[in-house]
Amino acid sequence: MVYQISSLALEDLDSIWEFTRVNWSIDQADKYYFEILSAFDLLQYPEMGESINPIKELHRKMLVGSHMIIYQLDNNDDRILIDRILHQRMDFENLLGV
Repeated sequence: MVYQISSLALEDLDSIWEFTRVNWSIDQADKYYFEILSAFDLLQYPEMGESINPIKELHRKMLVGSHMIIYQLDNNDDRILIDRILHQRMDFENLLGV
């Protein structure tokens, strides 16, 4: 199973890294960044994430640290589509364009 990362999710990753660097350190930013990237491997088991169907149809979320990876499985070609990587406290309904 392969995953595809949206441009918004890539921007989210950049923002997370920058926020962590400014508030903690470069080492901590790198560590957390790679922790999130490592979690992508767990998406090979998409059912591990919690469904957010009432908010965004066919999407799931998986928690990683203080953030959640918002994704969906593309059944046509067995790809995981990563839409966003958002902080748990964010209003993710608005950010997902619902």
